[in-house]
Amino acid sequence: MNQKIEQLTAADFEEAINFMNLSFGTTGIPHDFARYLPALYQPTDRDMGYQFALRRDGRICAMAGLFPIVLCIADREIRIAGIGGVSTHPEFRGEGLMTVLMRHCVALMRQQGYPMSYLGGQRQRYLYFGFERCGRELSFTVSKANVRHHFNNSSGISFEPIEAGDERIATISLMHAKQLVHCERAPDKEYHALIGWKRRPYAATDEDGRMVGYLVAANESNQVVELVAIDDETAEKMISVWNKRQKSDEIVFNFQP
Repeated sequence: MNQKIEQLTAADFEEAINFMNLSFGTTGIPHDFARYLPALYQPTDRDMGYQFALRRDGRICAMAGLFPIVLCIADREIRIAGIGGVSTHPEFRGEGLMTVLMRHCVALMRQQGYPMSYLGGQRQRYLYFGFERCGRELSFTVSKANVRHHFNNSSGISFEPIEAGDERIATISLMHAKQLVHCERAPDKEYHALIGWKRRPYAATDEDGRMVGYLVAANESNQVVELVAIDDETAEKMISVWNKRQKSDEIVFNFQP
């Protein structure tokens, strides 16, 4: 059967979000996409234009997103096609709709000259489309004993939560862009990127009230997914202070670009 693949628009936002929430809700995966991933899902033609769907009787029955990412390593830029939100309505599973959409996304990636693609999901499922596990993720665990014996230099650093509209978001954007390895974040998406998956950003300030770094916490603050400072000494102070203010004995620092 000929399957017509539709590129979505802002007018499809509510239907698409409700569809993904329903589809992923049967898997046990958190399924409030507009809240969990605001950097990807917004009611604009630009953002919804990254979504591709199949319909039955006028209703979305399967979806997949193809998101452009720019990975910066030193002075080099690598274009990456991110795949996400791959979902099929429970009533239509087993009909090969995911295969149709994934083949469409892979073909688009090749047509548009992407040298790399990225997704997260079941390894065996995505092997059919050429995806394989690769790369490295850095994870460090810092306990209160570690802080007491090595990082115990915490004078003058304090943390303040960053909310939407905070003028310090622009400073965070500049600090993020200066890292040796990072993914580009559009200025209008900076805050959305920081709060994805219910994370919370904090500004680190010194005794003079000057912003000297920032930190992004997840999982009720016992995990840190981003920490950037003006220098290594300040980073160590930030680690020390953050560890001391948490109830958990250990803080996990899990860094990705």
